[in-house]
Amino acid sequence: MQIGRFVATRAWQKLAFNNPPTGWIYKRAFDLPFHLTNVRNQFLLHTKVPLMSVGFDLFHSYNSIVVTSSPWLMEVESQLPRFGANPQQWQLNFAIERLKAENCKVISFTCEGAQKANHKLLEDYGLHKKARVIYRPTPLNPEGPKHSEKPETWNILFVGNAFYRKGGYESLLALLSLPEHIRWKLTVVSNFEIDWAIYPSPDIVQKIKCLLTDERIQVLSNLSHDKALELMRLSDISLQPTHDDSWNNVIPESMGQGTPVIATLVRNTPEIINQANAVTIPLDNTECHKNLGHPELVRQIREGILSLISDCTYRNTIAGNGWKTVQQKFSVERRNRLLESTTIF
Repeated sequence: MQIGRFVATRAWQKLAFNNPPTGWIYKRAFDLPFHLTNVRNQFLLHTKVPLMSVGFDLFHSYNSIVVTSSPWLMEVESQLPRFGANPQQWQLNFAIERLKAENCKVISFTCEGAQKANHKLLEDYGLHKKARVIYRPTPLNPEGPKHSEKPETWNILFVGNAFYRKGGYESLLALLSLPEHIRWKLTVVSNFEIDWAIYPSPDIVQKIKCLLTDERIQVLSNLSHDKALELMRLSDISLQPTHDDSWNNVIPESMGQGTPVIATLVRNTPEIINQANAVTIPLDNTECHKNLGHPELVRQIREGILSLISDCTYRNTIAGNGWKTVQQKFSVERRNRLLESTTIF
Protein backbone atom coordinates (compact mmCIF):
# COMPACT_ATOMS: atom_id res chain seq x y z
CA MET A 1 0.00 0.00 0.00
CA GLN A 2 1.44 3.35 -1.08
CA ILE A 3 0.98 6.03 1.59
CA GLY A 4 1.42 9.69 0.75
CA ARG A 5 2.99 11.72 3.54
CA PHE A 6 3.71 15.44 3.61
CA VAL A 7 6.62 17.39 5.12
CA ALA A 8 8.17 15.46 8.02
CA THR A 9 10.41 17.60 10.23
CA ARG A 10 10.04 15.84 13.59
CA ALA A 11 12.36 13.00 14.57
CA TRP A 12 9.45 10.83 15.65
CA GLN A 13 7.76 11.33 12.27
CA LYS A 14 10.86 10.13 10.47
CA LEU A 15 11.02 7.11 12.80
CA ALA A 16 7.38 6.29 12.03
CA PHE A 17 7.63 6.76 8.26
CA ASN A 18 10.92 4.84 7.98
CA ASN A 19 9.50 1.92 10.00
CA PRO A 20 5.92 1.52 8.75
CA PRO A 21 3.50 -1.40 9.21
CA THR A 22 4.11 -4.43 7.01
CA GLY A 23 3.01 -3.70 3.46
CA TRP A 24 2.94 0.07 3.93
CA ILE A 25 5.33 2.19 1.88
CA TYR A 26 5.49 5.90 2.66
CA LYS A 27 6.33 8.25 -0.18
CA ARG A 28 6.54 12.04 -0.27
CA ALA A 29 3.30 13.63 -1.43
CA PHE A 30 3.74 17.19 -2.68
CA ASP A 31 1.20 19.89 -1.88
CA LEU A 32 0.90 23.66 -2.23
CA PRO A 33 4.14 24.80 -0.50
CA PHE A 34 2.81 27.42 1.90
CA HIS A 35 5.36 26.26 4.49
CA LEU A 36 8.16 27.56 2.25
CA THR A 37 6.74 31.08 2.14
CA ASN A 38 6.28 33.74 4.78
CA VAL A 39 2.62 32.80 5.17
CA ARG A 40 1.57 32.53 8.82
CA ASN A 41 -2.12 31.90 8.20
CA GLN A 42 -2.91 28.72 10.13
CA PHE A 43 -5.75 27.76 7.80
CA LEU A 44 -3.39 27.70 4.81
CA LEU A 45 -0.55 26.02 6.69
CA HIS A 46 -2.82 23.25 7.98
CA THR A 47 -4.69 22.51 4.77
CA LYS A 48 -2.99 20.09 2.39
CA VAL A 49 -3.91 20.03 -1.29
CA PRO A 50 -1.98 17.17 -2.94
CA LEU A 51 -0.66 18.15 -6.35
CA MET A 52 -1.01 14.56 -7.51
CA SER A 53 -3.19 11.72 -6.19
CA VAL A 54 -2.31 9.02 -8.71
CA GLY A 55 -0.22 6.23 -7.21
CA PHE A 56 -1.31 6.75 -3.59
CA ASP A 57 -3.71 4.44 -1.76
CA LEU A 58 -3.92 6.69 1.28
CA PHE A 59 -2.72 10.11 2.44
CA HIS A 60 -1.38 10.54 5.99
CA SER A 61 -1.38 14.11 7.33
CA TYR A 62 -0.17 15.67 10.56
CA ASN A 63 -2.50 18.32 12.06
CA SER A 64 -3.79 19.12 8.57
CA ILE A 65 -7.03 18.72 6.65
CA VAL A 66 -6.44 17.02 3.27
CA VAL A 67 -8.40 18.23 0.26
CA THR A 68 -8.70 15.07 -1.83
CA SER A 69 -11.16 12.47 -3.03
CA SER A 70 -8.69 9.73 -2.06
CA PRO A 71 -8.70 8.00 1.36
CA TRP A 72 -6.79 9.88 4.06
CA LEU A 73 -6.07 9.82 7.78
CA MET A 74 -5.21 12.70 10.04
CA GLU A 75 -2.86 12.67 13.02
CA VAL A 76 -3.74 15.33 15.61
CA GLU A 77 -1.65 16.61 18.53
CA SER A 78 -3.83 19.47 19.80
CA GLN A 79 -6.66 21.54 18.33
CA LEU A 80 -8.96 20.03 15.70
CA PRO A 81 -8.90 21.65 13.19
CA ARG A 82 -5.64 23.50 13.76
CA PHE A 83 -6.73 26.79 12.25
CA GLY A 84 -5.73 29.09 15.11
CA ALA A 85 -7.43 30.23 18.31
CA ASN A 86 -10.49 31.79 16.65
CA PRO A 87 -11.15 30.23 13.24
CA GLN A 88 -13.91 31.68 11.13
CA GLN A 89 -17.16 29.73 10.78
CA TRP A 90 -16.60 28.99 7.11
CA GLN A 91 -13.20 27.52 7.97
CA LEU A 92 -14.78 25.24 10.59
CA ASN A 93 -17.45 24.20 8.09
CA PHE A 94 -14.73 23.48 5.53
CA ALA A 95 -12.91 21.21 8.00
CA ILE A 96 -16.00 19.43 9.34
CA GLU A 97 -17.26 18.65 5.84
CA ARG A 98 -14.00 16.89 4.99
CA LEU A 99 -13.64 15.15 8.35
CA LYS A 100 -17.16 13.74 8.05
CA ALA A 101 -16.62 12.54 4.48
CA GLU A 102 -16.30 8.80 3.92
CA ASN A 103 -12.76 9.10 2.55
CA CYS A 104 -11.51 10.51 5.89
CA LYS A 105 -10.79 7.14 7.46
CA VAL A 106 -9.15 7.84 10.82
CA ILE A 107 -8.63 10.79 13.17
CA SER A 108 -5.62 9.63 15.17
CA PHE A 109 -4.81 11.60 18.33
CA THR A 110 -1.24 11.49 19.59
CA CYS A 111 -2.39 11.23 23.22
CA GLU A 112 -5.54 10.78 25.27
CA GLY A 113 -5.41 14.39 26.42
CA ALA A 114 -5.66 15.63 22.83
CA GLN A 115 -8.68 13.44 22.17
CA LYS A 116 -10.40 14.59 25.37
CA ALA A 117 -9.74 18.24 24.49
CA ASN A 118 -11.66 17.72 21.24
CA HIS A 119 -14.41 15.56 22.74
CA LYS A 120 -17.22 18.06 22.16
CA LEU A 121 -16.41 18.58 18.49
CA LEU A 122 -16.14 14.81 17.93
CA GLU A 123 -19.52 14.19 19.57
CA ASP A 124 -21.31 17.17 18.03
CA TYR A 125 -20.42 16.13 14.49
CA GLY A 126 -20.48 12.33 14.87
CA LEU A 127 -16.74 11.99 14.40
CA HIS A 128 -16.05 9.96 17.56
CA LYS A 129 -16.26 6.66 15.66
CA LYS A 130 -13.26 7.71 13.59
CA ALA A 131 -11.20 8.75 16.62
CA ARG A 132 -8.24 6.71 17.84
CA VAL A 133 -5.36 7.31 20.26
CA ILE A 134 -2.08 6.22 18.67
CA TYR A 135 1.00 7.52 20.44
CA ARG A 136 4.06 8.92 18.74
CA PRO A 137 6.78 6.26 18.38
CA THR A 138 9.84 6.52 20.60
CA PRO A 139 13.32 5.06 19.89
CA LEU A 140 14.09 2.11 22.15
CA ASN A 141 17.62 1.12 23.17
CA PRO A 142 17.75 -2.61 22.26
CA GLU A 143 20.28 -3.20 25.05
CA GLY A 144 17.62 -2.39 27.62
CA PRO A 145 17.91 -0.14 30.67
CA LYS A 146 21.24 0.48 32.32
CA HIS A 147 21.88 -1.17 35.70
CA SER A 148 24.63 0.97 37.13
CA GLU A 149 26.41 1.14 40.41
CA LYS A 150 27.33 4.46 41.99
CA PRO A 151 29.55 6.40 39.54
CA GLU A 152 32.42 8.58 40.63
CA THR A 153 30.78 11.57 38.95
CA TRP A 154 27.06 11.82 38.20
CA ASN A 155 26.29 12.74 34.60
CA ILE A 156 23.07 14.77 34.55
CA LEU A 157 21.29 15.77 31.35
CA PHE A 158 18.83 18.52 30.48
CA VAL A 159 17.43 18.63 26.94
CA GLY A 160 15.01 21.32 25.80
CA ASN A 161 15.25 24.23 23.38
CA ALA A 162 12.64 26.03 25.47
CA PHE A 163 15.04 26.15 28.42
CA TYR A 164 12.93 28.38 30.66
CA ARG A 165 9.58 26.68 30.06
CA LYS A 166 11.09 23.22 30.41
CA GLY A 167 12.44 23.88 33.91
CA GLY A 168 16.06 24.51 33.05
CA TYR A 169 16.48 27.33 35.56
CA GLU A 170 15.08 25.27 38.43
CA SER A 171 17.30 22.34 37.40
CA LEU A 172 20.36 24.56 37.68
CA LEU A 173 19.35 25.85 41.11
CA ALA A 174 18.64 22.32 42.36
CA LEU A 175 22.01 20.98 41.24
CA LEU A 176 23.95 23.93 42.63
CA SER A 177 22.28 23.38 46.01
CA LEU A 178 23.47 19.76 46.33
CA PRO A 179 25.94 18.92 49.11
CA GLU A 180 29.52 19.70 48.13
CA HIS A 181 30.69 16.08 48.43
CA ILE A 182 28.44 15.01 45.54
CA ARG A 183 30.35 15.17 42.26
CA TRP A 184 28.26 15.94 39.20
CA LYS A 185 28.40 17.25 35.66
CA LEU A 186 25.48 18.76 33.79
CA THR A 187 25.03 18.80 30.03
CA VAL A 188 22.47 21.31 28.78
CA VAL A 189 21.20 20.82 25.25
CA SER A 190 19.25 23.96 24.34
CA ASN A 191 19.08 27.04 22.14
CA PHE A 192 17.32 28.95 24.98
CA GLU A 193 14.32 30.00 22.95
CA ILE A 194 11.36 31.75 24.57
CA ASP A 195 8.23 30.30 23.02
CA TRP A 196 5.05 30.37 25.14
CA ALA A 197 3.67 30.15 28.70
CA ILE A 198 6.91 31.18 30.45
CA TYR A 199 8.61 34.52 29.88
CA PRO A 200 11.80 35.16 31.90
CA SER A 201 12.71 38.62 33.11
CA PRO A 202 16.02 40.15 31.90
CA ASP A 203 17.39 39.68 35.43
CA ILE A 204 16.72 35.93 35.37
CA VAL A 205 18.21 35.58 31.88
CA GLN A 206 21.37 37.33 33.08
CA LYS A 207 21.52 35.20 36.23
CA ILE A 208 21.24 32.01 34.19
CA LYS A 209 24.10 33.14 31.95
CA CYS A 210 26.24 33.53 35.07
CA LEU A 211 25.20 30.14 36.48
CA LEU A 212 26.08 28.42 33.21
CA THR A 213 29.72 29.53 33.56
CA ASP A 214 30.16 26.90 36.30
CA GLU A 215 32.96 24.56 35.19
CA ARG A 216 30.75 21.52 35.87
CA ILE A 217 28.27 22.61 33.20
CA GLN A 218 28.58 22.32 29.43
CA VAL A 219 26.08 23.81 26.97
CA LEU A 220 25.41 22.32 23.55
CA SER A 221 23.22 23.87 20.87
CA ASN A 222 21.85 22.68 17.53
CA LEU A 223 22.54 19.05 18.40
CA SER A 224 21.22 16.34 16.09
CA HIS A 225 18.53 14.04 17.43
CA ASP A 226 20.86 11.01 17.22
CA LYS A 227 23.48 12.84 19.29
CA ALA A 228 20.84 13.77 21.87
CA LEU A 229 19.78 10.12 22.14
CA GLU A 230 23.41 9.12 22.61
CA LEU A 231 23.73 11.63 25.46
CA MET A 232 20.60 10.14 27.05
CA ARG A 233 22.14 6.67 26.94
CA LEU A 234 25.34 7.95 28.57
CA SER A 235 23.64 9.99 31.31
CA ASP A 236 22.75 8.84 34.82
CA ILE A 237 19.72 11.12 35.24
CA SER A 238 17.54 13.09 32.81
CA LEU A 239 15.88 16.24 34.16
CA GLN A 240 12.52 17.32 32.64
CA PRO A 241 10.72 19.43 35.27
CA THR A 242 8.68 21.30 32.68
CA HIS A 243 6.33 24.12 33.66
CA ASP A 244 3.97 23.49 30.75
CA ASP A 245 3.80 20.97 27.90
CA SER A 246 1.04 19.46 25.83
CA TRP A 247 3.49 16.58 25.42
CA ASN A 248 7.18 16.15 26.17
CA ASN A 249 9.10 13.92 23.78
CA VAL A 250 12.29 14.00 25.87
CA ILE A 251 10.62 12.13 28.75
CA PRO A 252 9.82 8.90 26.84
CA GLU A 253 13.02 9.25 24.78
CA SER A 254 15.14 9.28 27.94
CA MET A 255 13.16 6.37 29.35
CA GLY A 256 13.57 4.46 26.09
CA GLN A 257 17.34 4.87 26.35
CA GLY A 258 17.26 3.36 29.84
CA THR A 259 17.88 6.58 31.76
CA PRO A 260 15.88 7.41 34.91
CA VAL A 261 13.83 10.58 34.59
CA ILE A 262 12.78 13.33 37.00
CA ALA A 263 9.74 15.08 35.54
CA THR A 264 6.69 17.12 36.47
CA LEU A 265 3.12 15.86 36.31
CA VAL A 266 1.58 18.54 34.13
CA ARG A 267 -1.14 18.38 31.47
CA ASN A 268 -0.54 15.14 29.51
CA THR A 269 2.71 13.92 31.07
CA PRO A 270 0.76 11.59 33.44
CA GLU A 271 0.09 9.50 30.32
CA ILE A 272 3.85 8.85 30.24
CA ILE A 273 5.06 8.81 33.84
CA ASN A 274 3.97 7.57 37.23
CA GLN A 275 5.69 6.82 40.53
CA ALA A 276 6.80 3.39 39.27
CA ASN A 277 8.69 4.52 36.16
CA ALA A 278 9.97 8.00 37.03
CA VAL A 279 10.58 10.44 39.85
CA THR A 280 7.41 12.50 39.58
CA ILE A 281 6.81 16.06 40.77
CA PRO A 282 3.19 17.27 41.06
CA LEU A 283 2.79 20.73 39.60
CA ASP A 284 -0.65 21.73 40.80
CA ASN A 285 0.47 24.85 42.64
CA THR A 286 -0.30 27.84 40.40
CA GLU A 287 2.40 29.99 41.96
CA CYS A 288 4.98 27.24 41.52
CA HIS A 289 3.74 26.57 37.99
CA LYS A 290 4.14 30.08 36.65
CA ASN A 291 6.98 31.58 38.69
CA LEU A 292 10.50 30.81 37.51
CA GLY A 293 12.83 29.64 40.25
CA HIS A 294 10.06 28.88 42.72
CA PRO A 295 11.72 27.37 45.85
CA GLU A 296 9.23 24.50 46.13
CA LEU A 297 9.90 23.23 42.62
CA VAL A 298 13.65 23.60 43.15
CA ARG A 299 13.37 21.66 46.42
CA GLN A 300 11.47 18.79 44.80
CA ILE A 301 13.96 18.51 41.95
CA ARG A 302 16.80 18.46 44.48
CA GLU A 303 15.09 15.76 46.55
CA GLY A 304 14.44 13.75 43.41
CA ILE A 305 18.11 13.86 42.45
CA LEU A 306 19.17 12.83 45.95
CA SER A 307 16.68 9.94 45.98
CA LEU A 308 18.17 8.52 42.78
CA ILE A 309 21.84 8.93 43.65
CA SER A 310 21.46 7.58 47.19
CA ASP A 311 19.64 4.35 46.31
CA CYS A 312 21.09 2.15 43.56
CA THR A 313 18.19 -0.33 43.69
CA TYR A 314 15.60 2.42 43.37
CA ARG A 315 17.50 4.05 40.49
CA ASN A 316 17.76 0.80 38.56
CA THR A 317 14.11 -0.03 39.20
CA ILE A 318 13.00 3.35 37.85
CA ALA A 319 15.22 2.92 34.79
CA GLY A 320 13.91 -0.59 34.14
CA ASN A 321 10.27 0.35 34.51
CA GLY A 322 10.74 3.40 32.30
CA TRP A 323 12.28 1.31 29.53
CA LYS A 324 9.44 -1.24 29.77
CA THR A 325 6.86 1.56 29.56
CA VAL A 326 8.31 2.73 26.25
CA GLN A 327 8.52 -0.84 24.95
CA GLN A 328 4.90 -1.58 25.83
CA LYS A 329 3.26 1.79 25.13
CA PHE A 330 5.37 4.00 22.86
CA SER A 331 7.38 1.66 20.63
CA VAL A 332 7.09 1.87 16.84
CA GLU A 333 5.99 -1.78 16.85
CA ARG A 334 2.99 -0.99 19.05
CA ARG A 335 2.12 2.02 16.93
CA ASN A 336 2.17 -0.15 13.81
CA ARG A 337 -0.05 -2.78 15.40
CA LEU A 338 -2.62 -0.10 16.20
CA LEU A 339 -2.49 1.30 12.67
CA GLU A 340 -2.90 -2.19 11.22
CA SER A 341 -5.85 -2.89 13.50
CA THR A 342 -7.90 0.01 12.14
CA THR A 343 -10.27 -2.18 10.11
CA ILE A 344 -12.08 0.84 8.63
CA PHE A 345 -9.44 0.94 5.89
